[in-house]
Amino acid sequence: MWMLSRLIGGDPDDHGNLLSYLFFDPAFTRRAVRLGRRHTRRQLGTSSIGSG
Repeated sequence: MWMLSRLIGGDPDDHGNLLSYLFFDPAFTRRAVRLGRRHTRRQLGTSSIGSG
């Protein structure tokens, strides 16, 4: 958690709220995973990474 907080930067008082949102909001997590998959596919030039 310390490393993640350092990577986020900014005001440490706000990190708890952001980390809570990132870790516990399923809708956000699903969207973030889809975005990561799309980005990876573009970078690798393939459409066969994961499903969903």
